[in-house]
Amino acid sequence: MGKRKNILAIDIGAGTQDILIFDPGKTMEGMISLVLPSPTLFFGERIKRCKDDIFFEGDTIGGGGITSVLKRHIKSGHRVIMTRGAAFSVRDNLEEVEALGIEIGEIPEDFKGNRFRLREVDIELLRKFLNNFEEDFNIGAVALAVQDHGTPPLNTSARKFRFSNFESLLKKRRTPLNFAYWEDEIPQQYKRMRSACQAAKEQLPQARCLLMDTSFSAIVGCMEEDGKPSLLVNVGNNHTLAVLLAKGKIDGLMELHTLSLTPEDLRDQIEKFVRGTITNDEVFERGGHGAVIFTQHFLKELSIKVTGPHREIFRETGLPFEFSAPYGNMMMTGPIGLIRAVQVKLGQTCYSKRSENSL
Repeated sequence: MGKRKNILAIDIGAGTQDILIFDPGKTMEGMISLVLPSPTLFFGERIKRCKDDIFFEGDTIGGGGITSVLKRHIKSGHRVIMTRGAAFSVRDNLEEVEALGIEIGEIPEDFKGNRFRLREVDIELLRKFLNNFEEDFNIGAVALAVQDHGTPPLNTSARKFRFSNFESLLKKRRTPLNFAYWEDEIPQQYKRMRSACQAAKEQLPQARCLLMDTSFSAIVGCMEEDGKPSLLVNVGNNHTLAVLLAKGKIDGLMELHTLSLTPEDLRDQIEKFVRGTITNDEVFERGGHGAVIFTQHFLKELSIKVTGPHREIFRETGLPFEFSAPYGNMMMTGPIGLIRAVQVKLGQTCYSKRSENSL
């Protein structure tokens, strides 16, 4: 029997990309983990250094960190040209991209400016780095987490579209693993997920590829085995996701916009969510995405676990909670969630009985 292959997990957020290589022959403390700047951040820094026209080709990546920089570059009198795939990094609607002054097309024959290839997943760069340490890559599966609203129909709110997709999935099966997709399961509306998967498959064609939204990879990373009622909250850079869980089943889901939250507002919405009195419309009108509740709970009976880069806001809510840091490392919550998703979908483990080589 050959050596069991490793799982490469990469959780790509707005600020960092968190990387974990799960090697079944090592303890968690001995596995390679890295926290690096997110692609959108380092591409933004490269753009800032440019003093000429720019052409972009490549993948659809998270564009939050590059869009504002591109606007300033255009305002300073330079051209920005992007291929169709790269342009979706800026907006899902290409007419909106062009309205910003960005040209969409192939590189002109006489182009003399700066040329960039956008890449959200650079596995070859990681492989070369690890070769310096005599590490055997041996990757059998790549698990990626990105935030993807999906491409809504014309004149449809992106926030409502994102949450309506979540709600539709939950009405079919109320498990967090419902939001984990193999490469042939990714819905068509998720352009960024599909682009990231394609980039990974180009570099590791023999490996299986799994995709999740970053909000859900963190939730799966926080899940406990005991199945007791709990409230898991991921306070991300852009979105705050709250999930009511009991016996591995989602009893409620609410997504808020982190930047519009005060501690008082967060507490109010959490309390209503747990009691089952908050409505989808109320969350949307307060700047969030929505809420769906199947079973109400009593707050005092819940174990509250909080993770995410803006988790400190929870200290000021006055609610009893504990920070979740699986295996002692909060930054690996998303990658651990991804690895658990791969293992469960491969039938290698479950939450009620873990093997020594599972998470």
